[in-house]
Amino acid sequence: VSWRDSSKPVRKNPDTREALQAQRPWLAHYEKGVPYTISVPRIPLHHLLRSAVRRFPNRAALYFEGARLSYRRLNHEANKFANALLGLGVGRGARVVLLLPNLPQMVVAFYGALKAGTVAVFMPPMTDPEGLIQQVRDADASVLVALNLSAGLPHIILTDPADYLSLPKKMISRWRNRGLTVAGAIRWRHFMRGQDWHSPTLQVESDELAVIQYTGGTTAAAKGVMLSHYNIGSNIEQMGQVFAFQRNDRVLGVLPFFHSLGFTGTLMLPSVLGLGAAYHANPLDAKAIGPAYFVERGEQVVLLKDEAEILP
Repeated sequence: VSWRDSSKPVRKNPDTREALQAQRPWLAHYEKGVPYTISVPRIPLHHLLRSAVRRFPNRAALYFEGARLSYRRLNHEANKFANALLGLGVGRGARVVLLLPNLPQMVVAFYGALKAGTVAVFMPPMTDPEGLIQQVRDADASVLVALNLSAGLPHIILTDPADYLSLPKKMISRWRNRGLTVAGAIRWRHFMRGQDWHSPTLQVESDELAVIQYTGGTTAAAKGVMLSHYNIGSNIEQMGQVFAFQRNDRVLGVLPFFHSLGFTGTLMLPSVLGLGAAYHANPLDAKAIGPAYFVERGEQVVLLKDEAEILP
């Protein structure tokens, strides 16, 4: 699984490396094992997930509040979400707003949106209502996936934080949130019920738009950054080379998915490499993050925040 697999001999051209060092002096500061150049596969992002599923079908992909989703189940749930979107007539090029904290549903909906040929739109959940409406209009969105919100879209899918948790936790959460609803919205469990778990046959190219990620708007109006499958694949490849994960590593993601590093480093990268990722809905809840998420005692956990740290 390591992106620096030393078991395979790599032929290096010393003349090429010296020429690159002369042109790019910063290369001398790269850590040992980080290549100067990389090859980025021209495939859609969900094919990277499919590859991980084939290699590690029963390995845990997600940990959340005591629940565990294997790679096989994650892929099946993403397929069901994709088929449900297509059943609504939402397909290639449509924009699906994912306005959620770090929940399993966010990962499922993201990959499901890609499999349906749609564009996943990430917006900060703390965006004020006026700003949110502006961003939804700007993105020309057709679907909103949220906990409890309406933005005047044709399709609104509401989920509960406990939808993938044990039955007791699920019942308690639904009781607490029983009054939180939006007229005309579809509940996540109803949206997914009875859907085909096989992957849609839609062909998606690597240069197609995959994600619109809105900036925080701290210095100016928030802007939607448009990223293709190939753009994101390039970022994943670079991060994989720098972090050099090993087979039994686990990723503890404390950055929200709408954050560019949170999205690339804690949603995409672990699922591409076949690692396990532990998530918490509130990244500011320090008491819950930490001991509860060291899910495999004795194994290394990689904590991704503004700077990377390796925790023993």
